[in-house]
Amino acid sequence: MTDVWWNLSGTDKKCDSYGGGHWVHWIQHKLSVRNPGPVILVHATADEHGAVQLTGDGLSLQMWNHRPALVHAALVRSAGIAQWKPRLHLLVVPIGDVADGASNVFSLAALSAKRECRLIRVTNLTV
Repeated sequence: MTDVWWNLSGTDKKCDSYGGGHWVHWIQHKLSVRNPGPVILVHATADEHGAVQLTGDGLSLQMWNHRPALVHAALVRSAGIAQWKPRLHLLVVPIGDVADGASNVFSLAALSAKRECRLIRVTNLTV
């Protein structure tokens, strides 16, 4: 049995959104492992504004993620090698052995579907 690891190094509490292009919900990740649908090997690049370019066999997509620095750093470590899971809009970027290692998983959205992060403010009131 293969172990599946999920690495979200550098996460913070600046965004509480789980829609396309934002955080990957744990259920979405679990479904992507159990029933991934088509998995397409791609070369990916990301710019400082969150635009992510995916190119592969007959594929050329411009997508978006809310954490451009995190996506860029992951893609630099993997030399741009990634897997695109279009059914769940997930980009899987290996951080170790491509076949059986840890990965960063990013939710991507079309550039036209770009949405601002939703912030939840919590205050602790003591009386």
